[in-house]
Amino acid sequence: YASLFSPAQILASRPVTLADLRKLAVDVRGVRNAWIEKVGELSLKIFHNRNGASPLLDHQKNLIQLKDGEGTEPVNLKGLYQVLIETSQVLGVDSAEVVRNVARRLHAHRPLCMDFESVDVMDAQNIQVRASIEIGSDGNPEDIYVAILGKIAACISPAVLFYTLTQRLAAGKRVDEIFDGPMLTQGFIDTDELARMERKTALRVSDFLHEIMDVEGVLMVKYLALSGGV
Repeated sequence: YASLFSPAQILASRPVTLADLRKLAVDVRGVRNAWIEKVGELSLKIFHNRNGASPLLDHQKNLIQLKDGEGTEPVNLKGLYQVLIETSQVLGVDSAEVVRNVARRLHAHRPLCMDFESVDVMDAQNIQVRASIEIGSDGNPEDIYVAILGKIAACISPAVLFYTLTQRLAAGKRVDEIFDGPMLTQGFIDTDELARMERKTALRVSDFLHEIMDVEGVLMVKYLALSGGV
């Protein structure tokens, strides 16, 4: 069988979708999660001057310039994206190193007509959760408390899971599905799971309520409030 190609050689490919690029970013050591989002408004404005002349080249027309002026029109660049990174607190990799490694990997695999305006690590924001919870008489308060904290943490910041080939096959995935996309160094990422991990821009009490009620041993949530931590 030495003359035959392995599935990783014939089924894997270069990244062709945003999900593929996101997987490459998450695969970088020190990254817990990452999002690649289209840039809505450019941080650096550029303008097209059809009739402008360069101070150095009087005959030059159709200039691209950084300042607005008479006869100019803004240039709406397409294909620009921003990369937002959530770092892993467990590995403790320096944020600057994470940014460099993510940027290096993404720029090495980005397709034509696509570029990244920025690669940034998101700032941490502390959240205070105040709750009064009734549990069953046969439940262990400490175990239930730990389970509740785990549910809340997973709701706010779910971790991207890496699977082995054996786990993917046991889950009923076909070999061509498993190896679809770029090869990663830490294992395989489920595309559907990754798509459900949208970047949260707001937290709702109702979401926390459902997560806490899902913990075994919890009978009732009497009071629940969220606030920004100090």
